[in-house]
Amino acid sequence: MKSSKSTALMAAALAAAMLAAPASAAVLAQQDAAAQVVISDDLALNEQRLRETIASLQAGTPEYDRMSAEMAELVRAQSPALSGLFQQLGELQGVEHLTEQNELQVYRVTFANASTLWAIGVSTDGTVQALSIGPDQ
Repeated sequence: MKSSKSTALMAAALAAAMLAAPASAAVLAQQDAAAQVVISDDLALNEQRLRETIASLQAGTPEYDRMSAEMAELVRAQSPALSGLFQQLGELQGVEHLTEQNELQVYRVTFANASTLWAIGVSTDGTVQALSIGPDQ
């Protein structure tokens, strides 16, 4: 594991990259769009989609067909800037559910080189409707 300063810098860079195309606004937009969609509170489904989303982002091949059209568009716009950062995070080591906020499931996701917080909203049909990433402070 890297030093805490290095990990903090990597997490800050990750957050800055995600916020470059205002992620908080993106999540709110996705929540508004998802208001007509039933968001699943099935933790197993949410965690499965989160793990699949992380794996596809790290591989540089986001699974756009498993995202709402709006979410896919946001991820496409941010993917080039994020590909290197996801590689720097290292191997996924763990996913821990923390809470639910505004219908989104919040997870601490630990990688070999950093710990991050992810919020995900998955509809009952398994489509990712909202996704947000930030540093674990």
